[in-house]
Amino acid sequence: MERNGTAHLPGGWLYGIQGDILYQVDQNGNWTELSDTWSGTVALAAGDGMLYAVQNDALYAVDPYDGSWDEIPGHYAGTTHIAWAGGALMVIQNDLLYRTDPVTGDYTELPSSYAGTTAAAGSSRYFFVIQGDTLYRVDPVSGDYESLGGGYQGPRKWPRTTTSSTAYGRDPYGRPMWYPEAMRALVPAGTAPPPSVS
Repeated sequence: MERNGTAHLPGGWLYGIQGDILYQVDQNGNWTELSDTWSGTVALAAGDGMLYAVQNDALYAVDPYDGSWDEIPGHYAGTTHIAWAGGALMVIQNDLLYRTDPVTGDYTELPSSYAGTTAAAGSSRYFFVIQGDTLYRVDPVSGDYESLGGGYQGPRKWPRTTTSSTAYGRDPYGRPMWYPEAMRALVPAGTAPPPSVS
Protein backbone atom coordinates (compact mmCIF):
# COMPACT_ATOMS: atom_id res chain seq x y z
CA MET A 1 0.00 0.00 0.00
CA GLU A 2 1.40 3.38 -0.97
CA ARG A 3 1.52 6.02 1.76
CA ASN A 4 1.09 9.69 1.00
CA GLY A 5 3.76 12.06 2.24
CA THR A 6 3.81 15.68 3.33
CA ALA A 7 6.67 18.04 4.14
CA HIS A 8 6.98 21.70 5.01
CA LEU A 9 9.76 24.19 4.33
CA PRO A 10 10.11 27.61 5.99
CA GLY A 11 8.63 30.35 3.87
CA GLY A 12 5.16 28.89 3.89
CA TRP A 13 5.36 26.10 1.33
CA LEU A 14 3.79 22.73 1.99
CA TYR A 15 4.75 19.78 -0.21
CA GLY A 16 2.89 16.55 -0.76
CA ILE A 17 3.09 13.46 -2.90
CA GLN A 18 -0.19 11.96 -3.96
CA GLY A 19 -0.07 9.04 -6.37
CA ASP A 20 2.90 9.85 -8.57
CA ILE A 21 2.70 13.67 -8.40
CA LEU A 22 4.77 16.00 -6.20
CA TYR A 23 2.76 19.11 -5.30
CA GLN A 24 3.86 22.49 -3.96
CA VAL A 25 1.12 24.23 -1.95
CA ASP A 26 1.18 27.90 -0.92
CA GLN A 27 -0.27 29.43 2.26
CA ASN A 28 -3.61 30.01 0.53
CA GLY A 29 -3.99 26.39 -0.53
CA ASN A 30 -3.11 27.02 -4.18
CA TRP A 31 -1.09 24.15 -5.57
CA THR A 32 1.31 23.47 -8.41
CA GLU A 33 2.41 20.13 -9.82
CA LEU A 34 6.22 19.99 -9.72
CA SER A 35 6.94 16.54 -11.12
CA ASP A 36 5.14 13.30 -11.84
CA THR A 37 7.60 10.47 -11.22
CA TRP A 38 6.81 9.58 -7.60
CA SER A 39 4.69 6.43 -7.76
CA GLY A 40 5.77 4.07 -4.97
CA THR A 41 6.98 6.82 -2.64
CA VAL A 42 6.73 5.73 1.00
CA ALA A 43 8.10 8.81 2.80
CA LEU A 44 8.72 12.53 2.28
CA ALA A 45 10.60 15.00 4.48
CA ALA A 46 12.05 18.51 4.22
CA GLY A 47 15.16 20.09 5.64
CA ASP A 48 18.09 22.32 4.83
CA GLY A 49 16.19 23.81 1.89
CA MET A 50 15.59 20.46 0.17
CA LEU A 51 12.95 17.75 0.04
CA TYR A 52 13.83 14.10 0.58
CA ALA A 53 11.79 11.18 -0.70
CA VAL A 54 12.06 7.40 -0.43
CA GLN A 55 10.83 5.60 -3.53
CA ASN A 56 11.42 2.02 -4.69
CA ASP A 57 14.24 1.43 -2.16
CA ALA A 58 16.10 4.61 -3.17
CA LEU A 59 16.48 7.94 -1.34
CA TYR A 60 16.33 11.17 -3.35
CA ALA A 61 17.17 14.81 -2.69
CA VAL A 62 14.50 16.86 -4.47
CA ASP A 63 14.66 20.52 -5.50
CA PRO A 64 11.58 22.15 -3.91
CA TYR A 65 11.21 24.69 -6.72
CA ASP A 66 11.25 22.56 -9.85
CA GLY A 67 10.95 18.94 -8.62
CA SER A 68 14.26 17.83 -10.12
CA TRP A 69 16.08 15.20 -8.09
CA ASP A 70 19.37 13.44 -7.40
CA GLU A 71 19.70 9.98 -5.91
CA ILE A 72 21.53 9.84 -2.58
CA PRO A 73 24.10 7.01 -2.44
CA GLY A 74 23.20 4.00 -0.33
CA HIS A 75 20.77 1.14 0.07
CA TYR A 76 17.35 2.07 1.48
CA ALA A 77 15.27 -1.12 1.16
CA GLY A 78 13.04 -1.41 4.22
CA THR A 79 12.87 2.33 4.89
CA THR A 80 9.54 3.27 6.46
CA HIS A 81 10.05 6.83 7.81
CA ILE A 82 12.32 9.82 7.25
CA ALA A 83 12.45 13.22 8.93
CA TRP A 84 14.86 16.15 9.16
CA ALA A 85 16.01 16.60 12.77
CA GLY A 86 18.98 18.26 14.40
CA GLY A 87 20.55 19.19 11.08
CA ALA A 88 20.49 15.70 9.56
CA LEU A 89 18.21 13.29 7.77
CA MET A 90 16.87 10.64 10.13
CA VAL A 91 16.03 7.33 8.44
CA ILE A 92 14.13 4.43 10.01
CA GLN A 93 15.07 1.37 8.01
CA ASN A 94 14.35 -2.23 8.98
CA ASP A 95 13.41 -1.07 12.51
CA LEU A 96 16.74 0.73 13.05
CA LEU A 97 17.41 4.48 13.18
CA TYR A 98 20.18 6.08 11.15
CA ARG A 99 21.48 9.66 11.18
CA THR A 100 22.23 10.12 7.47
CA ASP A 101 24.26 12.66 5.53
CA PRO A 102 21.94 13.64 2.66
CA VAL A 103 24.83 14.43 0.30
CA THR A 104 27.16 11.45 0.71
CA GLY A 105 24.76 8.86 2.12
CA ASP A 106 27.15 8.24 5.02
CA TYR A 107 25.28 7.21 8.13
CA THR A 108 25.57 6.48 11.83
CA GLU A 109 23.36 3.82 13.37
CA LEU A 110 21.75 5.05 16.58
CA PRO A 111 20.84 2.72 19.47
CA SER A 112 17.47 1.09 20.16
CA SER A 113 14.82 -0.56 18.03
CA TYR A 114 12.17 1.35 16.12
CA ALA A 115 9.93 -1.65 15.43
CA GLY A 116 6.30 -0.64 15.51
CA THR A 117 6.93 3.02 14.68
CA THR A 118 3.77 4.50 13.14
CA ALA A 119 4.79 8.16 12.81
CA ALA A 120 7.98 10.24 12.76
CA ALA A 121 8.71 13.97 12.67
CA GLY A 122 11.63 16.25 13.38
CA SER A 123 12.51 19.69 14.67
CA SER A 124 15.73 21.66 14.90
CA ARG A 125 16.53 19.90 18.21
CA TYR A 126 14.70 16.56 18.32
CA PHE A 127 13.40 13.59 16.39
CA PHE A 128 9.94 12.37 17.47
CA VAL A 129 8.43 8.93 16.95
CA ILE A 130 5.25 7.18 17.96
CA GLN A 131 5.59 3.49 18.80
CA GLY A 132 2.41 1.73 19.81
CA ASP A 133 0.56 4.53 21.59
CA THR A 134 3.67 6.20 23.09
CA LEU A 135 5.38 9.37 21.86
CA TYR A 136 9.16 9.48 22.22
CA ARG A 137 11.55 12.42 21.92
CA VAL A 138 14.91 11.28 20.53
CA ASP A 139 18.23 13.12 20.52
CA PRO A 140 19.23 13.01 16.82
CA VAL A 141 22.95 12.83 17.63
CA SER A 142 23.19 10.35 20.51
CA GLY A 143 19.96 8.41 20.02
CA ASP A 144 19.04 8.91 23.67
CA TYR A 145 15.27 8.96 24.03
CA GLU A 146 12.59 9.94 26.51
CA SER A 147 8.96 8.86 26.68
CA LEU A 148 6.55 11.78 26.51
CA GLY A 149 3.58 9.61 27.44
CA GLY A 150 0.94 7.48 25.85
CA GLY A 151 -2.46 7.85 24.28
CA TYR A 152 -1.24 8.62 20.76
CA GLN A 153 -3.60 6.46 18.76
CA GLY A 154 -4.74 8.02 15.53
CA PRO A 155 -3.27 9.10 12.20
CA ARG A 156 -0.11 7.40 11.02
CA LYS A 157 1.57 10.76 10.37
CA TRP A 158 1.25 14.43 11.05
CA PRO A 159 2.59 17.57 9.39
CA ARG A 160 6.18 18.35 10.34
CA THR A 161 6.86 21.34 12.56
CA THR A 162 9.88 23.60 12.84
CA THR A 163 10.72 26.16 15.47
CA SER A 164 9.65 28.97 13.15
CA SER A 165 6.63 27.73 11.25
CA THR A 166 3.83 25.20 11.24
CA ALA A 167 2.03 23.46 8.38
CA TYR A 168 -1.74 23.91 8.53
CA GLY A 169 -4.26 24.14 5.76
CA ARG A 170 -5.50 21.78 3.09
CA ASP A 171 -3.73 19.38 0.76
CA PRO A 172 -4.11 19.63 -3.05
CA TYR A 173 -7.36 17.65 -2.85
CA GLY A 174 -8.94 19.96 -0.26
CA ARG A 175 -8.49 17.57 2.66
CA PRO A 176 -7.59 19.25 5.97
CA MET A 177 -4.00 19.05 7.20
CA TRP A 178 -4.11 19.04 10.99
CA TYR A 179 -2.43 17.90 14.17
CA PRO A 180 -4.08 15.15 16.19
CA GLU A 181 -5.22 16.48 19.58
CA ALA A 182 -2.38 14.68 21.34
CA MET A 183 0.25 16.32 19.10
CA ARG A 184 -0.81 19.92 19.72
CA ALA A 185 1.64 20.18 22.60
CA LEU A 186 4.41 20.10 19.97
CA VAL A 187 3.05 23.08 18.04
CA PRO A 188 5.29 26.14 18.58
CA ALA A 189 3.86 28.79 20.91
CA GLY A 190 2.07 31.65 19.19
CA THR A 191 0.92 29.70 16.13
CA ALA A 192 -2.69 29.57 15.07
CA PRO A 193 -4.79 26.54 15.96
CA PRO A 194 -5.51 24.06 13.19
CA PRO A 195 -8.60 24.60 11.05
CA SER A 196 -11.87 22.97 12.04
CA VAL A 197 -12.48 19.68 10.34
CA SER A 198 -16.00 19.52 8.99
